[in-house]
Amino acid sequence: MWPLSPLQEGMLFHASYDDQGPDVYTVQSTLDVEGPLDTARLRTSWEALLARHAALRACFRPVTGARMVQVIPREVTLPWNEADVSTLVEPEALAEIDRLAARERAQRFDLAVPPLLRLLLVRLGERRHRLVVTFHHILMDGWSMPVLLNELSQVYAAGGDASVLGRVTPYGEYVAWLGRQDKDAARDAWRAELADADGSTLVAPKDPGHAPVLPDQTHTSLSAELTTAVTELARANGLTVNTVVQGAWALVLARLAARTDVVFGATVAGRPAELPGVESMIGLFINTLPVRVRLDGAQPVAELLARLQEAQSGLIAHQHVGLAEVQKLAGPAAVFDTLVLYENYPLPPAGPEPGPDAVTIRPAQASRDASHYPLTLVAVPGGDRMRFKLDHRPDLFDRAAAESVVQRFVRVLEQFTADPSARVGDIDVLEEAERTAVTELWNATGRPLAAGSVVEAFETQARRAPDTYAVRCGEDTLTYGELEERANRLARHLAGFGVGGERRVGLCLPRGTDMIVAELAVWKAGGAFVPLDPDHPADRLHHMITDSGADLVLATGTTRAEVPDGTTPVVVLDEPRTAQAIAAEPGEPLGLPVGTEQLAYVIYTSGSTGRPKGVALAHRGLMNLAEAMRPALDLRDGVVMLQFASFSFDGAVLDVAVTLAAGGTLAIASAEERTEPDALAGMIRANGVEAASVVPSVLRTLDPETVAGVRNWVLGGEWLTADLASRWAGRARLWNTYGPTEATVMATVGRVDEGIKPVDAPPPIGRPLGNMRTYVLDGFLRPVPPGVSGELYVAGPGVARGYVGRPDLTAERFVACPFGTGGRMYRTGDLARWTAEGQLSFAGRADEQVKLRGFRIEPGEIETVLAAHASVREAAVIAREDLPGDKRLVAYVVPAGGNAAPPASGTPCDLDTEALRAFAATRLPAYMVPATTVVLDALPLTVNGKLDRSALPAPELAVRGGRDPRTPVETVLCDLFADVLGIERAGADDSFFALGGDSISSMMLVSGARRAGLAITARQVFEHRTPAALALVAVPTQATPTGGGDPGT
Repeated sequence: MWPLSPLQEGMLFHASYDDQGPDVYTVQSTLDVEGPLDTARLRTSWEALLARHAALRACFRPVTGARMVQVIPREVTLPWNEADVSTLVEPEALAEIDRLAARERAQRFDLAVPPLLRLLLVRLGERRHRLVVTFHHILMDGWSMPVLLNELSQVYAAGGDASVLGRVTPYGEYVAWLGRQDKDAARDAWRAELADADGSTLVAPKDPGHAPVLPDQTHTSLSAELTTAVTELARANGLTVNTVVQGAWALVLARLAARTDVVFGATVAGRPAELPGVESMIGLFINTLPVRVRLDGAQPVAELLARLQEAQSGLIAHQHVGLAEVQKLAGPAAVFDTLVLYENYPLPPAGPEPGPDAVTIRPAQASRDASHYPLTLVAVPGGDRMRFKLDHRPDLFDRAAAESVVQRFVRVLEQFTADPSARVGDIDVLEEAERTAVTELWNATGRPLAAGSVVEAFETQARRAPDTYAVRCGEDTLTYGELEERANRLARHLAGFGVGGERRVGLCLPRGTDMIVAELAVWKAGGAFVPLDPDHPADRLHHMITDSGADLVLATGTTRAEVPDGTTPVVVLDEPRTAQAIAAEPGEPLGLPVGTEQLAYVIYTSGSTGRPKGVALAHRGLMNLAEAMRPALDLRDGVVMLQFASFSFDGAVLDVAVTLAAGGTLAIASAEERTEPDALAGMIRANGVEAASVVPSVLRTLDPETVAGVRNWVLGGEWLTADLASRWAGRARLWNTYGPTEATVMATVGRVDEGIKPVDAPPPIGRPLGNMRTYVLDGFLRPVPPGVSGELYVAGPGVARGYVGRPDLTAERFVACPFGTGGRMYRTGDLARWTAEGQLSFAGRADEQVKLRGFRIEPGEIETVLAAHASVREAAVIAREDLPGDKRLVAYVVPAGGNAAPPASGTPCDLDTEALRAFAATRLPAYMVPATTVVLDALPLTVNGKLDRSALPAPELAVRGGRDPRTPVETVLCDLFADVLGIERAGADDSFFALGGDSISSMMLVSGARRAGLAITARQVFEHRTPAALALVAVPTQATPTGGGDPGT
């Protein structure tokens, strides 16, 4: 009885984990036996080898509970079968052998029943046989097989007598050697090797999780010239060919995984030189261990390879540690899904040429073996052409994808050998046709850029059709002529305050026509506006005013109190004397030219430093946006466009610019209509809205039947799911878009397929807008192949100037564009991939930044605010999507005064989460206040001491002990709370917002209540919060399935 070797432990795990279907670690070797074979002698020879090598008789069983050992019985019966296909013609005979071999391989071994090996001898003719050897990889490795076949030939020649062989070193001595190694030193070495590695290196799509499948294989051979060049590269630089292979794979992997610090698995021989006779031992010695390669784009290839070999040489003494232990030490950094296997087995000495009556045993073909990894590259040196095999799981990589990986690998080897002094960052994995597609063909968006600005386009519309409605909000309407005149008067008034080119004006105004007048007036005066949401905390508004350098702030009597005193002069537009002074100004335009590169607006987004950052954008990008998006929205004279977005969100800029430049009518949703689904649908119908730009969350709150007049929905700002898209695509044209604020609202647009199904993948985000360009790049700014994720960069006229007062951050995010016409490009931090058709698919974030309801949020800014509270020692914030399409901010805090309270108490005794939420609301806009706060004793950390965001627990939203409902209406509302918030239950006195609700989910609650026969409003949800309180104000609708009765009794 022996303990397990490290790799045996791993194989046992996979055998028990995937106990249905084929076992990928079942190995099969097919041998050609030529000559006058004595079948009985061959069988006796195999039985002698089985008796000689204890490792071949091993089985695996538990002892003392769950601990597994290998048990070695003294005797076992050799599983031996025979078949005869000699009566068949050659093609049929070979096909039958393949069928029999496949049947053998499909039959799983029971690892508790020895031997884990079986033989099938097939007769092809008088002097021709084929021997099919099937065994479990847990018994022996690839090195062992040639040793075993050499012994088989010798024993057969001796009539089945194994005494002709010398003494064998038993496998048990290797197991004993393992037990003598310094495991602490090895752990320290692996911990140091993988220190600071960030996350796992994974390239495969998400595993579908069905039964295991046998891998497919893709084969290639290097040319004789390239084989020689690889060998010479290794010799000239003091390297092994294995190091060259691993280095080339690291570069391919870097492109596939969009990383510059990669980890993959490698199989080491595991035969310690200090163990006598180890080279002729039979058993499983190999071990799979991580190989880490840090890639520096400026480093020469030869230096990269030298450092890689140096690092691997330093770990040789520590290769006895199992992968599971290394992964436990290093955490996610040691997790990978690709493997490199370099088959460099020593060959047995060549014997004399066999005589005519000799029996020879030779491999008929490469052995059928595999691993459980999605991609395994096998290198087979020897001869004048080096061979490679890529095993790939067909459920994760089709043959075309696997072949492209092999081609890229060969291309990297070609570049390595052509110039070992080349920089790592200059090694390209793309074919020329691929490069042309992703950098040129799919970015061929050039078109004449309209002259002038949105202001001039608007003025043209005002002269052409002055009586056409330009904007309306409720009963307040303005024609193009009226809007032009009011904007001109205000522009002249602003000019009197010194507003002109590059001067900034804060707009702290309520929703309505005044905001549109003010935006146009600032532009007409030559200035740039800074939207200031009156609902934002005073501290945030103060920062935005001072940081932007605003010379003036426009407000009204209702918003003046929200503007912090002492920051900058404030003009109250509806103050009588100011209103009279503006009305007295001439209604003609100032006639100032608006340059395309002139600053148009500064808009603030969340900042990772704890303060929002201002993005400065010019008129050229705005005009290009208006021209590019006009076709998608089908905007022209008389077409009504919904204005839904907050004016502090850059989506509002799109609404204003594209509508007024096209001669359409802008219908502004009121504050109530933005929170009440029924009111919003009524407003859309009443105004004849035909086009709208909203975040997908808004569509979830609406019934398509109630807004059937909208012909074009432009969606962006958050992930559009196929399920949501499928409910709307057949009723109207859906356009999925993508764009950061730094690219003037939108950079890509694509029409959603009308036939999309709920189970489909999320729809692509389309192609670049006119004159915009998008590049999916790796860490060296090299294009990645189609189908591979990389970081998305945006170039073109929409790219912002940069961040106000932040030259360091501007230089980091706005970089020189090496493609096309050059210029600058913006590094978005988003991940994307090209489809084969040249569309872009969104693939997440490269950092922790999130987008919620269209707003871009840096969790670090929220964490800074929470950590400033006296009761909080540490804070972490993430966006969770525990229900599909329902993303929410969750805060995790550690109390400053000690541990969280015991679970039974529900909340910590020294941390009031409601008070913390109220504190955050005084410093953050509502969309950045976490929906839920979870109190922890400590934040989970990785083995490297970093915050382990993946280990943050899902919030327990249902309050234990919450009161049961007492009336039918309370019951309906409690059920609706639970359904909308995705929780098990809600008590009658539980707060909707304490349970994780927000403004969008409140709209979903209102819609659900109406379907259930109850009329409530979003305002009532915010005011009353609990089912019990809402039951008192809920009004039954005409169809009331709630059971009727007084809602409060």
